[in-house]
Amino acid sequence: MPHRSIRRSLAPVVPLLLVLAMPVAGDGTMAPQAALQATARCFPETGQCISGRFREFWEQHGGLAIFGLPITAPQHERNRDTGQTYLTQWFERNRFELHPENQPPYDVLIGRLGDDRLLQQGRRWQDAPRQTEQADCLWVAETGHTICDQEAASGFKTYWETHGLDLDYPDTNWRESVALFGLPLTTPQLETNSSGDRVLTQWFERARFEYHPHNPPQFRVLLGLLGNETSGSNAGAAPERPQPESVKLGVEEVARGLQQPLFVTHARDGTGRRFVVEKGGTIKIIPAGDVFLDIGSRVRSTGGEQGLLGLAFHPRFRENGYFYVNYIDTNGNTVISRFGLNANKQTGDPRSEQILLRQAQPAANHNGGMLAFGPDGYLYIGLGDGGGANDTYRNGQNHGTLLGKLLRIDVDRGTPYGIPADNPFVNDPTARAEIWAIGLRNPWRFSFDRANGDLYIADVGQGRSEWVHYGPQGQAGGINYGWPIVEGTSCLGAATCNRAGLATPIAEYNHSQGCAITGGYVYRGADYPALKGTYIFGDFCSGRIWTLRRAGTGKWQMTEALKTALAISSFGEDEQGAIYITDLAGGRVYRLTAAQ
Repeated sequence: MPHRSIRRSLAPVVPLLLVLAMPVAGDGTMAPQAALQATARCFPETGQCISGRFREFWEQHGGLAIFGLPITAPQHERNRDTGQTYLTQWFERNRFELHPENQPPYDVLIGRLGDDRLLQQGRRWQDAPRQTEQADCLWVAETGHTICDQEAASGFKTYWETHGLDLDYPDTNWRESVALFGLPLTTPQLETNSSGDRVLTQWFERARFEYHPHNPPQFRVLLGLLGNETSGSNAGAAPERPQPESVKLGVEEVARGLQQPLFVTHARDGTGRRFVVEKGGTIKIIPAGDVFLDIGSRVRSTGGEQGLLGLAFHPRFRENGYFYVNYIDTNGNTVISRFGLNANKQTGDPRSEQILLRQAQPAANHNGGMLAFGPDGYLYIGLGDGGGANDTYRNGQNHGTLLGKLLRIDVDRGTPYGIPADNPFVNDPTARAEIWAIGLRNPWRFSFDRANGDLYIADVGQGRSEWVHYGPQGQAGGINYGWPIVEGTSCLGAATCNRAGLATPIAEYNHSQGCAITGGYVYRGADYPALKGTYIFGDFCSGRIWTLRRAGTGKWQMTEALKTALAISSFGEDEQGAIYITDLAGGRVYRLTAAQ
């Protein structure tokens, strides 16, 4: 059977067995614990081992290429579907469960992580349009989807047909492929994976296929890291990590002498450079302070919420040299522009500006200012409600204006940009097609979790509270965050209000703890494992920093982690996932640290 020969060809890439010292009992025989360890295959990359039936199953059915490295130790966990508890071990690409009541090979079952992850993202595959049969493709009537190759004899169909569990069915390989990957749940489409690559993707019940056309032929189809993504998003039960509240946060200075720094980010180009946005219109590279771009003559920064407010590098910046900024022009209006590089390829060219969008601002405050590329490759832009109290200009719930909204545009198509076909109001003549979500007051900072694409929005409140909204990757557009019907979790100016269809914040604090929220990031760096998967944010006025994490019950747990004297104007990330803080008043940038 062809899929078996392919699995044998993968054996050389499996890491070598880590030799263990085995204690010996007094009679010269191996001690029971050592006998168990002797069956183990250990991986220094993750510090985990596999043994017994899990090891046998892992090695027999594809090993590293199919399942990835073990990321947890075996432990008893409750199965979401059956409610029963089984010995479970998580791997980078899936989850094993031991069912001793079954005969081998059915005593080891694989998790339905493709289905689980789609559900976490709010994507019901049953709601998607069904495909029709296509020539040279596999047709799966049960789900209404096809499996096709992307090139001649290369792609998803060939990979699916030539890989499967060794179940020795005499009649067909079909059931063996279904046992390993499950049935297709989606149509192939471009998606951004957890590494930030935008690739053709198709979801299956137990796997996610990604097509990488520039790889060598044998590595063009890769499997997504669903074990990492799903366990980190609290589906199933990954091993307990130290809780954020047991971690002591701190800050260490990395740059000073800046002029009102508002943001820090990276270009994801492999250079490790850290770019700092200054309110007056300059972007600098720290720690040296070299100027990357200066457009100060085009920027109005006299108002407290005006200036050069945001910066985002194109996902393919290394190839095209494009980056995007959000600033207030000399007329007081919001401008979203694209810039390119100078001939030296090291600095931005002020002459290259292409204005994509200009939005009139009726007041000097509530300008928003953040922009970031999402996991779908589109550019997201946050705009406030235009200023004043109680949504003076009635923009928050007005679909006919961009103010008070989260926008989503395609910078790779159209002139000067395109509208994604799945934007929620694209077919509504009374609404702006750029709108992705409505009901925001002043979304000063929002971010996407680099590991799974989940969205976090910090919206600056009015007189009562500050709050954080959350949206899982894949959530459809059209979310109403509620302003000015509600301020956070409370009705605005009334005892009761119609909350139907409004999103509820996942975290909120009142003005005894601060006065202006500054959104942050989910920590995904390598230095502080106890913080992984934890959203970190702060307050501009009080200098407080909080951690936010979903507890085992599914509820969000917010913990005050650090009190600083900083005027926290922004958080940021570098290429390695370290988190930074900009101090507007002090002109400095700090790196967040943690200690157990």
